[in-house]
Amino acid sequence: MRSRRPWLFGAPLLPVLARLCGLPLHTLPVLNTFAAILTVLEVIYVLGSHVLVPFQLAAAACREVAQALEVYRLVALGVSLWSQLAVPLLFLVFWLVLFSLRLSSFLASSGSPLAQQGLLFLLLSSAAECCSTPYSLVGLTFTVSYLALGVLNLCKFYLLGFGAFQNGNVMHR
Repeated sequence: MRSRRPWLFGAPLLPVLARLCGLPLHTLPVLNTFAAILTVLEVIYVLGSHVLVPFQLAAAACREVAQALEVYRLVALGVSLWSQLAVPLLFLVFWLVLFSLRLSSFLASSGSPLAQQGLLFLLLSSAAECCSTPYSLVGLTFTVSYLALGVLNLCKFYLLGFGAFQNGNVMHR
């Protein structure tokens, strides 16, 4: 682990080392309790010395957003955060996981009348049930968007070959 203080990790080894050194058995529980207390104290020390790190990171992020807001204004800041946080891809993955879980639950319940209908009916009913919340509906829109981009790229590849991807347009949305 390349620590500068490897002795910090040695407290749980005290009972083992005591047994290897041949100490009597009645001293092992006391040594084990001491090792546990020492380990807890070390954990409390490390947590206490790093308790302010998340707050410092949040303050630095707020300062960075404030600086970007001064320079680029609100719309550019929104576009920048949108691309940095990969919001469309996040919604796409959310909806695909939701859809696959719903589809697998339909397929697993073979006794239900829904599973007896056919594959197209299962796909459509799974997609319909995955649009019950506004977030899942936004996820569906990004899924359709990426699906349309894939079909567009396949058509470009069919018509123009590899030359179609020389200067691709990423603003398909």
